[in-house]
Amino acid sequence: TEVVDVAELALAISEDEYPGLVTGEYLARLEDLAERVGPRIEWADTLEDKVLSLTEFLFDDEKFRGNRPQYYDPRNCYLNDVLDRRTGIPITLSVLAIAVGERAGLNVVGVGLPGHFVAKAIADEGGDDVIFDPFHGGRILTPPMCEGLVTAVTGEPFTADADTFDACPAGFIAHRRLNNLKGIYLRQPD
Repeated sequence: TEVVDVAELALAISEDEYPGLVTGEYLARLEDLAERVGPRIEWADTLEDKVLSLTEFLFDDEKFRGNRPQYYDPRNCYLNDVLDRRTGIPITLSVLAIAVGERAGLNVVGVGLPGHFVAKAIADEGGDDVIFDPFHGGRILTPPMCEGLVTAVTGEPFTADADTFDACPAGFIAHRRLNNLKGIYLRQPD
């Protein structure tokens, strides 16, 4: 199977809203971010420290953040706008973390929790994966914390099972982003 770059797919979705979008410029910006954080990740000893290097760079140094005040602004759903404005929703900030992390040498995937999207760094054989929440500044999450987060977001009790933390394929991430856009535009109503 061919591996699909989530950033390229995200920018392809953006081209519908921004027909003149120069995708290559945004991919180059992701490469630049990865080049700048790469040495920090490489020098870190543990996977958790590598994730912390990535998240401190993106969310402290580069000031990317979750857009709580205007959560339903459609620009939060477009990766180009997230890169320009440094603000987004859980799924686009996770796509950012995946794209930069992957380009910097980490194996990062998306995890589609009910009502919230997070990212996960995959450990080498025998190690523990590290789940983190880009919308909340990259904080590290344990499975019980994820259960609490989903319960808080959805208002329904949630218990994780064996499949809860599976990696989402790029197509699923794109589908979920398109559903978010649909919901936002219907809410406006547009």
